[in-house]
Amino acid sequence: FATPAQAQYSESSAWITPFAGAYFGGSFDPVTNTYSVNKLDVGTAFTFGARLGYKFNPSIGLVFEYAHADPTLTVECSLATAGTWCGREIDLSSNIYEGTFNFYFGSTPEMQGYIAIGAGAASMGATGTAPDSTQVSGSSTQFSTVFGLGGTKMLNEKVGIVLDGRYRWVNVDGQDSYY
Repeated sequence: FATPAQAQYSESSAWITPFAGAYFGGSFDPVTNTYSVNKLDVGTAFTFGARLGYKFNPSIGLVFEYAHADPTLTVECSLATAGTWCGREIDLSSNIYEGTFNFYFGSTPEMQGYIAIGAGAASMGATGTAPDSTQVSGSSTQFSTVFGLGGTKMLNEKVGIVLDGRYRWVNVDGQDSYY
């Protein structure tokens, strides 16, 4: 069995791709236990965005991405009366801006896998209603790194399907933190 020679692959290409998917939240323990808060639960939400990419050769490409999601945050406390935010849901807004180098592998240009490694910025905002009915909000933008693994299946010369998973690390508080 022989694989196609590298010269048979397209040498370079540019694309813009809108996407939709899911933002999977999770639970984490706060760094300090102020007001008896023992867990913060970030919910799963619909996510959308776009990628702009350029493939330098059959093996390496550069991709810029914007992604947005609106999950909720639930504050859980060991004592329900311990703090004013216990049991409340807070609306979150997540915006990701990143660039990755994609390293492609596979024997045909119609179906290829890739590994994505990069960095960018993660912006997280929150809005909630305090017990006195006033709106409280805040936001923070932090440096992030990303590792991704995915695959592309071309249906024809211009249309393809991409399955992609990303792990992002964001330094939120100067300590080891991620999401």
